[in-house]
Amino acid sequence: MNINSQKGGVGVWILVIIVVVAAGIFWVVQNSSTDLYMPPPPDSSFESMEAVVTYDVNGFSPKIITIKKGGTVIFRNKTGARVSIASGAHPTHLLYPEFDQYKTDQRGKDEFRFLFEKVGEWKYHDHLNANMTGTVVVTE
Repeated sequence: MNINSQKGGVGVWILVIIVVVAAGIFWVVQNSSTDLYMPPPPDSSFESMEAVVTYDVNGFSPKIITIKKGGTVIFRNKTGARVSIASGAHPTHLLYPEFDQYKTDQRGKDEFRFLFEKVGEWKYHDHLNANMTGTVVVTE
């Protein structure tokens, strides 16, 4: 067997490998997205149509949250105790009478969802522990 013909065969294989690797790199570059989505940082001033407020032994978090009119706030009870989320002022809840967990079918549940249909700054509290308070700001 001629040594020159073997070198030619190895050269062809090296060329094939280089072409395949180059094609693979080209395909990856063409199919990767340059628009990397970065979600907004958790910030209570971020306005959206749904927001979550967690209630634990330290109180409501975040204490102030902003949401658009027609948006829903989900209050999650992590206290291990019964709660009743309601609008101010305690004990009458007359500032936003509809915003009262006790008056809904969610009474006694660990999650309370409320759809805010009125623009304004709505103070709320746990009726069973009234010193735990927060505010929902509803914008147009």
